[in-house]
Order: sequence, then structure tokens, then C-alpha cells
Amino acid sequence: MDTTTGIVAIAVSLTMTLLISTSLKKPKEDKYGNKTLVFPKFYIIMGLIAICLSFTVLIGGLTTAEPDEKIIVILISLLFLGLGLPLFFIGKNFKLIITPNELIHTNIFGKTSKINWEAITSISFGKLSQELKIKTDSLKIKVHQHAVGFPYLIDTIESKTKYTRKTLGIPFLKTKA
Repeated sequence: MDTTTGIVAIAVSLTMTLLISTSLKKPKEDKYGNKTLVFPKFYIIMGLIAICLSFTVLIGGLTTAEPDEKIIVILISLLFLGLGLPLFFIGKNFKLIITPNELIHTNIFGKTSKINWEAITSISFGKLSQELKIKTDSLKIKVHQHAVGFPYLIDTIESKTKYTRKTLGIPFLKTKA
């Protein structure tokens, strides 16, 4: 393994450790006792970095590249933009409010939907995507494992539905005290 590969492996491991550690924190609680899951600020920061890199590559590349290289500069810029925008909007807009009667979900586009606990028809956990998918007859929401307070959501699902960590195949996670 060369030095660059080692540095990348360490950086990815530290980032994943940070994100999982953050997700184990307790969710925010409002004055009514409702819990709110959000994504760590890391998502917003990394999204902004990628967006800035996109514009830096675009401006720098278009001013210095040869005419036949400009399409490559544009494609690389779009790649950074395509990675940065979703990260930024997930970090900025995603919210899941857990109430005694329902889940109130705000997606990355700011659209809010509500799911009553009784209306849930299925819940599954993607081992590869690390997302919890909650479905009703007419709606589907996804909550990634990196959401702050994710174990609290799982605890609540276990108390409100027939699903358990074991049946969902979710790794053993406990909220930090």
C-alpha cells in the first residue's frame, strides 16, 4: 500500500467513525417532548467544500485549459457540483420529527410529509445504503444511519411497531447518554 492509499484509508475511516459517533447522540427534543433527527453539520460543510471546488475548477480550468480540454474541465466541475449539492441540501433540509402519533419527514428538497404510526405497512433497512425505508400505502421515506439520533428512531420503531433491530438487520446501536 502506498502512502496516498494509506492516507485516504485513514481519512475515510476517521470520517465514518465521526459520523457514526455523531449519529449515536440523542436527538433534539422540543418543549412537547417530540424528538428531531437531523444530519450532522459535516454534511453541509463537505457539500460547501465540493461546491466551492466545483467553481474553482470551472473558473481556473476554463481560463487556463486548452480549447480541446475545456469539456473535461466542465465535466470535472459538474462532478464536484453533483456530489456537493446533495450533501449540502441533505444537511440543510432533512429533518425527521418523531411524535407519539406520527413521523414528520422533511426531505432534501424541503417537502414535508407525515406518516401515522398505524399507517406504516413496511419497514426495511438497506445493508448497502444504510438507510431505513418506512412505507405506507401511499408514501415512502428514507432515513440514513448518519442522522443524529438514529438509534432513538429504532427504539421508537420497536415500541410502536412489530419491527425490531433483529428483524430489520440493523447493527446494534445505542444512543449515547
